Amino acid sequence: MEFCWNAQPPATITTTQHRKRPRASKITINNVQERFCYLQRYQVLICKEHATGIQNVDVHLRDQHGVASKERKSIVEHCRQWQIAAPQDVELPAPLGPPIEQLGEPLDVYQCRITSDCGFCTANKIRMQKHCNNVH
Repeated sequence: MEFCWNAQPPATITTTQHRKRPRASKITINNVQERFCYLQRYQVLICKEHATGIQNVDVHLRDQHGVASKERKSIVEHCRQWQIAAPQDVELPAPLGPPIEQLGEPLDVYQCRITSDCGFCTANKIRMQKHCNNVH
């Protein structure tokens, strides 16, 4: 399939259009327990709305939820009660084991089958190709 478009910009721009990513719901110190979930077994903090692990709470609140600085500070301080492991230190569950409920429905992924003990999985085809080229 081929995509073509007019690469020349218009001579005059009549309106300015900005693409904005839709903001997620607002998180406050009063609802943080409802919006985040700490998985003690893995030492991972989950944002339920985004179904993802959070490494940097401050950045996630600012970029994904639009939380103001003052409110972010109190939420970050609240989250310090949980020991959050670095991504490389998280003990991952078995590749085809039961899903982690707080992360939402499992995604379709590519699984490395070059060796029986590899277990590498990714939803990104290019990342799988790089894995195969670099590891095997």
